[in-house]
Amino acid sequence: VDIEQKITEVTSGLDAKENANQALRTESQSSRDELRVLREKIDTLYKSLARINESIASAKSNIEKAKEATRVLTAEKSTPFNTTFNEADEKELEQVHRELMEVQTKLTTQTAKINGLNTHSKILRDTLTTNTQRLDLITEQLSEWTGSGLAVDNQRCSIEDSALQKQLSFLSDRLGTVEAELAKLQKEKQKADLSLHEKRQVMTEARRKYGKALDESTKSRSKLVLLNNQLEEIQVKMRQSGTTNAEVNELSKEPTRRLIEQLKECTAAIANLAHVNTKAVDQLTHTKQKIEELKQKRESNDKELQAIQEMIEKLDAQKDEAIQRTVKQVQHNFEKVFLELVTAKGASASLILVESGDHGSVESYEGIRIQVCFGLGLPVVDLNQLSGGQRSLVALALIFAIQRCDPAPFYLFDEIDAALDPTYRSAVAAMIRRQSESAQFITASFKEEMLDSADKIYGIVFRNRVSRIQTIHIDEARALLRQEVLQPQELAEN
Repeated sequence: VDIEQKITEVTSGLDAKENANQALRTESQSSRDELRVLREKIDTLYKSLARINESIASAKSNIEKAKEATRVLTAEKSTPFNTTFNEADEKELEQVHRELMEVQTKLTTQTAKINGLNTHSKILRDTLTTNTQRLDLITEQLSEWTGSGLAVDNQRCSIEDSALQKQLSFLSDRLGTVEAELAKLQKEKQKADLSLHEKRQVMTEARRKYGKALDESTKSRSKLVLLNNQLEEIQVKMRQSGTTNAEVNELSKEPTRRLIEQLKECTAAIANLAHVNTKAVDQLTHTKQKIEELKQKRESNDKELQAIQEMIEKLDAQKDEAIQRTVKQVQHNFEKVFLELVTAKGASASLILVESGDHGSVESYEGIRIQVCFGLGLPVVDLNQLSGGQRSLVALALIFAIQRCDPAPFYLFDEIDAALDPTYRSAVAAMIRRQSESAQFITASFKEEMLDSADKIYGIVFRNRVSRIQTIHIDEARALLRQEVLQPQELAEN
């Protein structure tokens, strides 16, 4: 078992090493592909560098264009800066703002006046309501007094009624005047609101124009700063290039369109160099180092693989030797045990180790073959040609043979003698008796031959619907076995 476990562990280690080798081979191939791609990129970079050198040589003809741009920028720089938001617009904006403030002041005054008139109108309405109620009360009293003949009170009431009528007429006229003035003020308020809305729109539009003009002014100043910077850069480049007036005059003879085209070509060539991998050389060096490391790992793994294969071969040889040694020992014991069980003259038994016919198989053997002869004059047959009882006897002989090679302290047999003849049952019982000196045997049996060799007999008794196990005498055991045999016969006769 230890050898098989070691073989399994070694086989697992071998598989792991094989997987690691495969991964290393894959990684090595990937590194070679990356190296090839990097070399192609380097060749492309060298070609691009050559084209750039040619473009730089032809770029000297673009100095005239730079000179022209310098003159234009200088002219723009000397031009006074103007915005679209002039002094007239600023005056108009201030005038609109003043008018807006006046309208707001007038609107506030009219609103306060309207609120005062509303309060006065409410007071007059309350007074009119009170006098009307009082007039109704007096009229009711006059109606009551008319039938009583009180002339003096009637006259007094008439005078008071006349006075109240005049006061009521005055208040009504006053209320009409207030309402007319209130309506007039409402119209003026509507006009003021409309004028305020128009002034606010004008103010908003003026602010929008002012903001737009301010943005344009900021952009123009930024553009002017940028142009000044460009002008300074061009002047620096001209000084660095050492351009002379003669060269400038010579370049001025070239057509402007041709110079512009050459400038575009140079710009495009420079743009193509924007995505150059500047780390390609470092990556190539790193890849070479990685390839060397992988080669060293592969050599180390190959050495380990060879050592593992040698160990597997050694363990296989040890395993085969152990199997042959064990089979020989079991075969020797099997022949002795079989002759102890089968005492007939000419009996024999042999245990043959069958080698594997597949040379590519890991296992060297595929099993064992048993051949027995039960007496003189009987043929030597294989296990599959025996009867059931003979097979049971051969199996017991093999078990006892293995037990003698590697004895166990305890054995449990369940009706191993059921298919045996009485003679063989007695022989098996005697052998169990001899083997019990070094091991313990517990055997379940319904045959009397086992009882004679037993040290202690246990019986299973069924009482009051409960099964119990207890020690019994051999005579009681035999009686139970006979009863077990007779009960089926009695049932069959009935």
